[in-house]
Amino acid sequence: MALLAFGGRSWALTAEQVLGEYWKDPLFGAAASSQEVKLELLYKKIWPEHVTVQQGATVRIVAINRGEDIHILLFSDTLDPRSDDKAFQAFLNDERHHAANTVSTSHHQHSGGRAVDETVDIVKEVGQQPTLLIKPGEQKEMLLRFEDNGTYYGFCVVDEHWHQGYVVHIDVSALISEE
Repeated sequence: MALLAFGGRSWALTAEQVLGEYWKDPLFGAAASSQEVKLELLYKKIWPEHVTVQQGATVRIVAINRGEDIHILLFSDTLDPRSDDKAFQAFLNDERHHAANTVSTSHHQHSGGRAVDETVDIVKEVGQQPTLLIKPGEQKEMLLRFEDNGTYYGFCVVDEHWHQGYVVHIDVSALISEE
């Protein structure tokens, strides 16, 4: 409920009065997560190392980089850093380059590079192998959905960090026990 004050008088407004029929907006439901997983990137490890999420749930991944290195987490059903994929490697090099440089907003503009009708899903599917770039001291979030049961991975693909321990194992189950 919102409170509107004007000229010494006040009125209480409901969400419907302010936003209209917000529940009919497809983005309203898509962006709602049913589970949150917090990942901390520490020295040569991701904590926790294992998490369990519910099959089909929209999971809010919150990643906090407590180290001094840039990390790019790749979420996938395999521990394949796609080192043979030239387009993916070019993407990683571009991400690292932009992350290492400070953006100046004086006298020039940046464009997202997408046409208006080229939409990007708010909720990523693990089959899309989404990535999340996290600079030192940053916290980033991603909405991710795991449609199938099994084991998945979130791992850093920068300079083979995943060999050093930057891996989280994500177990997806139809039922999650309350422990």
